[in-house]
Amino acid sequence: MNQTEEHILENKTLCDESVIREMSKPLNTRYYKYIAAFDIVVLLLSQIPMLAGQYLAGCCGIGVVILFSIIAFYKGKNVVRDAMKLVRERYGADYYEASASIDSEKIIYKTPSFEQELYHNDIQKIRETDSLIVVEYKKKGMIPLAKNGFVKGSAEEFRMMIS
Repeated sequence: MNQTEEHILENKTLCDESVIREMSKPLNTRYYKYIAAFDIVVLLLSQIPMLAGQYLAGCCGIGVVILFSIIAFYKGKNVVRDAMKLVRERYGADYYEASASIDSEKIIYKTPSFEQELYHNDIQKIRETDSLIVVEYKKKGMIPLAKNGFVKGSAEEFRMMIS
């Protein structure tokens, strides 16, 4: 066995709604934090007219915050639904199987409809959930690797290889 073969890890991940939901949690959390910050600023600004005795203007500001929050919450909830719609259109099912071959330089990520090479120096962030390792790439999105999906190597070996 040569040195290259020794360091190749293999991962298979069944990407279904639960995987997409788990991948999108941090994105939704970040999204909701921005919405909350916006809401707080508008609420504080709406207090200025109320302090000046213009209660209608202040109430309108509060109404805008409530309306904006409802719309933002609804849009945030659609992320998983929209992703699943794309999965159904692309693969004709509610899931697809992805595989990843990982060596010391890159990850070759394959699904039934595409293949791409993602180099480790392009990794922006690696997040872990209970069952996934999510690799985020600069301008290329993210890929899920099931922690229990390593058919060659392990999640621990992947962490050591990437670090």
